[in-house]
Amino acid sequence: MPRSRLPSPQLPNLRRPNPRRKPSPSKLRSRHPRRPRRLRPGPPRTAPRKRPRKPLRRPPRLRVR
Repeated sequence: MPRSRLPSPQLPNLRRPNPRRKPSPSKLRSRHPRRPRRLRPGPPRTAPRKRPRKPLRRPPRLRVR
């Protein structure tokens, strides 16, 4: 390895990018190749139906006479 390629000790490690920076989508694609999803046998799962919440019962307003 040529000496120019070695990072000098007074410089921070230049090989590692800023870990807080969001990786570009092209880099993400190369790191995580798309794997085909395993097909589950049987009908597709659907989310359970949400029942609507019962409205809160308010006590009747007292009439002023």
